[in-house]
Amino acid sequence: MGLPLPGEVVLLTAGALAAQGNFGIVGVAVAAWLGTIAGGSGGYLIGRTGGMAFITRYGRWLGVNKRREKRVRAYFDKHGGWTIIVARFVAILRMLAGIVAGSVAMPFSLFSLCNAIGGLVWSIAFAALGYYFGEHIHRLEHYLRGGTLVVIAIVVVAGIGLRIYYGRRNGAHDKAAR
Repeated sequence: MGLPLPGEVVLLTAGALAAQGNFGIVGVAVAAWLGTIAGGSGGYLIGRTGGMAFITRYGRWLGVNKRREKRVRAYFDKHGGWTIIVARFVAILRMLAGIVAGSVAMPFSLFSLCNAIGGLVWSIAFAALGYYFGEHIHRLEHYLRGGTLVVIAIVVVAGIGLRIYYGRRNGAHDKAAR
């Protein structure tokens, strides 16, 4: 509870196994949803009981100061509910949202409602996606055997290489302009 685990991978796999008849898809989605509620609530509890004390003690080492703390509180006062819902779909935010919400004393009732809504949408979406892929696994195997995976790897490596090249080039250009 409250620990970062690879939820998408597990849920996609469980959805694919449900498509193969190993699990019921409704059970997969419900189990995932209950897990998101428990995990998010665990993170909230961690933040509520020790988050602010941790930030007060070690915040300077993490780049957190009073000004940033006030900005986070103001942000959560205004957008905290939507942040909890949307954070379910962003790995780093998903891991930190509950802890931050607890640390800034977001009302637990609001957190719980938004955590449940975000978790429900996330669970259904990823279970359904895994189920879809599980139903069409034979197509995926066909494409992977045909060398598609090699082409994808080459494109990814080339993209990363270009990003690094242009990043360095633009960095050198920025230094020269100063």
